[in-house]
Amino acid sequence: MSMMANLKEGTYKVVAKGYENNSTPIEITIADNKITAIKPNKNILPGSLEEAVFTRIPEKIVKKLFEVSIDEQAGSL
Repeated sequence: MSMMANLKEGTYKVVAKGYENNSTPIEITIADNKITAIKPNKNILPGSLEEAVFTRIPEKIVKKLFEVSIDEQAGSL
């Protein structure tokens, strides 16, 4: 059983602590025992390092968790 199976569905607001004591509020959405979205809860300057961190990396996390979920389901057949 996946450790994600015990997650409660909903949207969670957390604060990501970063470089030089900066922090960014983010929202993490859980649905169907998976993280389905990770979004910054502030304006992000296009082309900035923050944009890469808070757009590209969350997309990769969600995609990777989706792939893991499919592999787990296939293994349970």
